[in-house]
Amino acid sequence: MDLRTYIGVLLRNWLLVLLAILLGLAAAGAVVLLSTARYSSTARILFSASRVDTGQDLAYAGNYVQSRMQTYKGLAVTPAVLDKVIDELGLDTTPTELATQISVETSQIDTLIGVTAESTDKREAAKIADSVAGQLIGAVVAVENSGASDKEPGVRGVVVGHAVVADSPSSPDLPVDLLAGLLLGAFVGVGAVTARHLLRDPESA
Repeated sequence: MDLRTYIGVLLRNWLLVLLAILLGLAAAGAVVLLSTARYSSTARILFSASRVDTGQDLAYAGNYVQSRMQTYKGLAVTPAVLDKVIDELGLDTTPTELATQISVETSQIDTLIGVTAESTDKREAAKIADSVAGQLIGAVVAVENSGASDKEPGVRGVVVGHAVVADSPSSPDLPVDLLAGLLLGAFVGVGAVTARHLLRDPESA
């Protein structure tokens, strides 16, 4: 079946394709309506070297901090941090459950960490993100500076961007879900028309 014939088949069966698209959109709309809205907020932390006087020490300490970013990322979702967040905010959850609400992003070119928290309560999401950021700084400083003298390089962290209460939910995403439903419906519709034509006229394949 050449392209011209294929397009002709689709045009003759446009109603079936349209019906499949409408069903896909309806299914996507139902998913959106039945889903619980979730909000996310992000707090940003800058880690840097402390107690550094010379340029050479600063370069060494800066490289050290950069190399530790993945460690700090992992530390953010451990009970050492999350137990304190739960106590601080009075959350009715466990560290394991809370960890599923948190995502942490790092960069290969700087020492910034983004802590994103998700919740069905938009204000709670912002509070959790800020609390995790604060507790992570405390945990990192305690680990990295433990046993070091006041003259030795250390690590410090500061929140450079507090979490903002979201205006709209992060999920479900209505435009994205509807687009997915449209594409799925179109795919099913075109596939059904093609299969129907081939079954009626096997020699056209």
